[in-house]
Amino acid sequence: MQELPGRTRETILARAEGNPFFVEGVVRSLIDLGGLVWDTSTRNRQVTEKATNISLPDTLHGVIIARVDRLDDELQRVLRLASAVGRSFLYRLLETVMETEQQLGESLAALEDRELIRQQALAPELEYVF
Repeated sequence: MQELPGRTRETILARAEGNPFFVEGVVRSLIDLGGLVWDTSTRNRQVTEKATNISLPDTLHGVIIARVDRLDDELQRVLRLASAVGRSFLYRLLETVMETEQQLGESLAALEDRELIRQQALAPELEYVF
């Protein structure tokens, strides 16, 4: 992967203060915002011009909140309900507490793609974790 622009890289490292979770959150934000894109020819992430124009929160909490704020209303709703269930939640239980008929599987897949949740188990029941 090509290097992030010097100023952007220095800002990330300075704000991270050695916290790898902050760096990981910023990288995920860059992906969400199009600052890092997948290049199928090189099979690697490539830096785009958008990487130089991002505004970085000062804390890990700020990075996570910014990522959640960029989700559409339905994904935010699913994430909020899932977090109310607990750090780990069963698909069946989340489906029960949802008030509307919607595509829960698609919403969970979208949250997985954004690496906000991950599937923990298929058996004996489908389970996710934050």
